[in-house]
Amino acid sequence: MALVLAAPAATQAPFAGPGAPVVIGQGYDFPSRVLSDARRVSFMVPPGYGDPKQATTR
Repeated sequence: MALVLAAPAATQAPFAGPGAPVVIGQGYDFPSRVLSDARRVSFMVPPGYGDPKQATTR
């Protein structure tokens, strides 16, 4: 049964080539006093988020 379910997944083409970067957001490093290291925070905002015309839109 497991082989039957795994076969379709193995035949699908990947979305990006091997080693191709996937960029969907921005990352920022913040220092952590507790961990004595920088912590990376990554996030994505929707297109047009920084548009001044949309400043009052929620």
